[in-house]
Parts: sequence; structure tokens; C-alpha cells
Amino acid sequence: MLKNIIFSALVFLVIHYLIVFFSPPNWLGAPQNQWQANMIRAENLILSDTYFEKIIVGSSLSVNLNYGQFDHTWSNLSFSGLSIYEGLEIIHHLEQKPKYLFIEINVLLRDKDTFFLEHLFNPIKYPIKKKLSILKESQQPVSLIGEPLLYHLIRKLMPSNKSNNNPKIVDIKKELVQKMSKDYDIVPIDKIQNQIALLKKLLTPIENHGTKVILFEMPIDQALCNTPLTIAIRQAIKNAFPQYFFIEHPDCTEYSTSDGIHLDHDSALKFVNYFKDKIQQI
Repeated sequence: MLKNIIFSALVFLVIHYLIVFFSPPNWLGAPQNQWQANMIRAENLILSDTYFEKIIVGSSLSVNLNYGQFDHTWSNLSFSGLSIYEGLEIIHHLEQKPKYLFIEINVLLRDKDTFFLEHLFNPIKYPIKKKLSILKESQQPVSLIGEPLLYHLIRKLMPSNKSNNNPKIVDIKKELVQKMSKDYDIVPIDKIQNQIALLKKLLTPIENHGTKVILFEMPIDQALCNTPLTIAIRQAIKNAFPQYFFIEHPDCTEYSTSDGIHLDHDSALKFVNYFKDKIQQI
């Protein structure tokens, strides 16, 4: 019985290795959920031998600032459902720090997820993954084969509808923005000060390695763009870090979101162009 189990495991590992080995170099495994998508994004940086000169740290608001819109010197450590602090902790683990570090400020108040970092830098799994790439999240069999095939199948079967002007979608967005606006009217002064202090603590050792820090704010729905909370965070950042280049959000009326805070596809592309123009001034 034990021999059969061991033999089956070895066969599975060989098949897994062959799938990874014969996959095209640019074939990226499709994440099965948000957690795995975040893990893949992190592992693409920390398990890579490539040096990334410019790194973006952000939340789900910055996820769409993806690799396809920047050259190979960029990496994006924006995580859906997480904060900016996970990305900064990951930067601490890098032997060679980036030349430029771009930090989104929109979710300054969101707390760090220590469980995500503990899982990522598991003292047993992490060293093994650095040696065996087939154990990376992006190289899992379901990610490599099942999910991409399912994704393409769904795209063929489901009608494409990129428009956010559908009356039902517009109504849902309006309701979401109205609910969020109540939270955006509240300014937790103590929380802002605590998070500013944490950000300073995390940035000091990174700066000591010669990294240039740039802060930026993503545009969101025009109804939320200049609320008491967003204004308070923006001003606190400027007061605490006057030495950093700060990329102000563009005119929010010129951008569309899918839910009030996340840019839709076209607006994300538009912001990338704005972002690239601004960093030319650094």
C-alpha cells in the first residue's frame, strides 16, 4: 500500500515537472482565487533572480497597473484585499532594494495582514520554493491548465460587455458609492497618525539603502474623491513626507470606476499614461 502511494506521488511529480518544463516561457498560471493571485504576484518578485529597478506597492486599486503596461524593469506588488504594508514588508526581505519605490496612499488606514506574510515566508516552504520553481503557486497543475482553459471557455460562451453604462450597473454603482460616502465622511485622526508612524518606520530602512520613494494617489469616483477622509489622508501624507515626490490624483471626473473605487479597464489605461507622464518629472 505504502509503495503504491509513493509510486503514485512520484508519477504525479514527474507529470507536474513535465507540464512546467514544456509550458511556454510566457505561460502564466491563472490564479484560482484572490489569495492565490496575491501569492503569485508576491512570488514573481521574491522568487525571481531578476532585479526590478522600479516597484509599485499598493492595494487592489493599483492592481490594474500591470506588467503589460510597463517594461521589464517594473514589478507590481499591489494586492487585492490587502494593504500597502505587506508590500513594504516584502521589500524589506529583498537583498537588493529597488531604485524607485512607488506607494499608493488610498488605503493608508488598512491594517497589515500578518497571516499573508507568515504564509509567504514560511520557514519551511520558502527556502524550498527558491530551489524548486515547480512548487510556486503559479506552477500548480490546476493553475497551469485547468483555470486558463476554463477562462477561455467562459470567454467564448459568455457575451462580452465592457460597458459600465448599463442601467442596472449604474444603479448598483450609485448605491455602492452612497454607502461608502458615509465611511468617507469619518476622519479617524488617531488611526491616521498611527498609520503614518508605521509607514515612516517601514520606509526608513528602505531609504537607507538608497531607494527613492514616490507617493501617488489613485483616482476614484468623483463623489468620493474629495471627502473629509480623502482630504485628511492626503494632507497628513504631505505633512509627514514633504521630502517625497507626490503624484496627485488627476481630475476624478475624467475617470470611471466599476464600483466607486476601482478604475474600469479604459480608465486604468488612461491613468497609466498620466502616471508615466508624471514620473518623467522625477
